[in-house]
Amino acid sequence: MTQPSNVFGPNDNEPPRTGFAAMRQRDLLLLFCGKNCGFMALSAVLVVVAYHFYDITGYVLNLAWIGLAAFASAIGLALFKGYFADR
Repeated sequence: MTQPSNVFGPNDNEPPRTGFAAMRQRDLLLLFCGKNCGFMALSAVLVVVAYHFYDITGYVLNLAWIGLAAFASAIGLALFKGYFADR
């Protein structure tokens, strides 16, 4: 089975293009790594705060109230953000 002719670029010395070709750019790679590290840190903080709050109170329903407050504020602010984004 032969490979299609468009696998290689104009020069036959170029490596085949893949979906990760953009990751060869240093700035994009740093941005991607930074955003992933930030997401993991935020997730860890949320888990630690919830565990600490449960450790202090010992009441599981308080964690539900915290989650509901976070969800309700996000939904409530989304309505205003949508309104201002459409202006």
